[in-house]
Amino acid sequence: MRILCFFLFSLFFTQISAQSLDLTYDGDGWAEAGLSKSTSHFVWDCGVQSDDKVISYTQRSGIETEVIRLDQNGNPDGLFTTINTTGVDQARAIAISSTDKVYTASRTSIPGSTIRRYNADGTVDASYSAVTTSFTIYRLALDGAGNLMAVGAEGTQAVIARFLSTGAIDASFGTGGSVKLNNGWGRDVLISGTEYYFLYNDNSGTIAKLTKHDNNGNFVTSFGSGGLAQFTAASGVSCLDIHEVSSGIILVGNANTGSFFTPVSIKLDASTGAVDPAYGASGYAITGINAFTPVNTQMSVLVGGDNIAFIFRGGSLSSTEVGLGLFQPDGNLNPAFGSFSGYEKFSYTEALNTQSLNIDNAGRLLINSSYINSSTSMSDIVVTRIDVPSIFFAPLSSVSVYGSMHIQSLFQLTPMTTAPTCTTQVEQGKIYFDKTLQKLRVCTSGGWESLH
Repeated sequence: MRILCFFLFSLFFTQISAQSLDLTYDGDGWAEAGLSKSTSHFVWDCGVQSDDKVISYTQRSGIETEVIRLDQNGNPDGLFTTINTTGVDQARAIAISSTDKVYTASRTSIPGSTIRRYNADGTVDASYSAVTTSFTIYRLALDGAGNLMAVGAEGTQAVIARFLSTGAIDASFGTGGSVKLNNGWGRDVLISGTEYYFLYNDNSGTIAKLTKHDNNGNFVTSFGSGGLAQFTAASGVSCLDIHEVSSGIILVGNANTGSFFTPVSIKLDASTGAVDPAYGASGYAITGINAFTPVNTQMSVLVGGDNIAFIFRGGSLSSTEVGLGLFQPDGNLNPAFGSFSGYEKFSYTEALNTQSLNIDNAGRLLINSSYINSSTSMSDIVVTRIDVPSIFFAPLSSVSVYGSMHIQSLFQLTPMTTAPTCTTQVEQGKIYFDKTLQKLRVCTSGGWESLH
């Protein structure tokens, strides 16, 4: 199998030729885990260890979970552990500690989950007692004190809970270790110092909700209305991820336009929860990418310079394609990214189900997918590594451009001795020729930067 894709990026009238697939990764940019194709495999989440080894958390045959590792070059690095059960054991979420220990959460009953911990080499951590919860966990995260945050749902309630490093529930958080909110489904948690932002959707899937909590789980009442901010647009919004950026918080998910679902991002003030009217269209950046199912936007990650990459499926994409888009700091899709004015699509030779996106320590994007064989069961796990030129993620003075750069005289510039204004996000991207410096300069988030 081969992934067929070549990016030609353009920035203003600068062209950057770049092979976006990282060809050092298993020789062609994608790596299979080498699992048995006679057994169904479904990847749910992935993480990255400090040495850039990729951990995929996978469900096998619906009743077992696998923790799989690929090395830095994309080679299978041994099957960590297979947990065999006599009942349901369905993979859901993963988190990796600063010491490379691996936490996993699987659904072992309805709606309960089990949290397990593995050492950096994949062996079971005997010092950690497996935790059983009464709610289904969909996302895990570790705070600065080494506590494990888990979010999910129990019945019609959204749940956020905190566990100590020993596995014990932290009774000092919320009520008996958790906070439960009516009419919701927990999706993500953002840890900001000693405060927590809890993202969940209402059970109708039309309103995204965000609460802010202090270190004890109490509502921060100055945020939103009594600690709760709610977001909706068009015919409804559901969000999957939350990111902290330099000037606020961004939520990413899907918007229902009334005709179809499409990727959306929302920016808000981290202190008040108010939507930032300068972002997108009055705070909501609705892309218009036509994807027809409610779960088209699978996951997003924060990359450098407040840019957010996201993966999506459905709509105009076939069952063998995955889309990768890039939100700029102002909420617009980066028109120079990919072949479709803000996104690129990757074509595979087999149908697949793509579930997660991550970023490694070198800033390379990692797409985790499951191949689907002709009998409609999952046949293997594939990780795609993408080396996106960092010119998209940072001020020009601090980046290295991959590939060659060619200046083309597509239009004539009048030399100037005084720089134009460069103070707002709207002005970013303006370009002029500095007569004194004899250089082309572009307006970035860090001010004027020379192009050569």
